[in-house]
Amino acid sequence: SAEHGLIAASKTLEYYDRKMDESRASIFCTKKYVQAARRLVAGTDGGPYDEVFCYGGALYRLVIRHYAEEGVFGAAHMIYSDGRIGEQLHQLKEFLMEDCRPSASFWGRE
Repeated sequence: SAEHGLIAASKTLEYYDRKMDESRASIFCTKKYVQAARRLVAGTDGGPYDEVFCYGGALYRLVIRHYAEEGVFGAAHMIYSDGRIGEQLHQLKEFLMEDCRPSASFWGRE
């Protein structure tokens, strides 16, 4: 969130009108926000994660990449969307659908 930084997926936000800009991204890369992100991820149900898919604009990806370099996501395999918004949406869909497909063992192919 350009307003709140990294938040839990379950958190409901009130409307705000703020775009991510370089100044805001720089703030989210400070030690204070890195530590807050680390606490959030550590306390999130389902963690630690095997994979983290980062979808969003270049500045959002920059912040998440910084968090990954700072160890916020542990040893998770980081995947970053790339390209224009339609391409990124397609990449996100492919990532999400991957877990929905039956495994080879389901089809008796292992």
